[in-house]
Amino acid sequence: MIVGYLNSDTTPQIVAESMRMLTTGRSSLPTTYRMQKPTGYSTFSGAMFWTIDADRREEYRYSNVVGPLLHGLPAK
Repeated sequence: MIVGYLNSDTTPQIVAESMRMLTTGRSSLPTTYRMQKPTGYSTFSGAMFWTIDADRREEYRYSNVVGPLLHGLPAK
């Protein structure tokens, strides 16, 4: 599973929290969203940013947050 994010519509913190929720089924933020698999999705494997050039121009503010989260996922 890979999720796409639009840089202009989110923040690195929202991306990180959504990745945590997708992988564990838990969120530290209040949410009413219910996943079909409450324990998370072990097949989660990445996050795609539609404007990687924008991330580069902003000193990789998304990559610096998302990279460590992705590298911390169990190997497939």
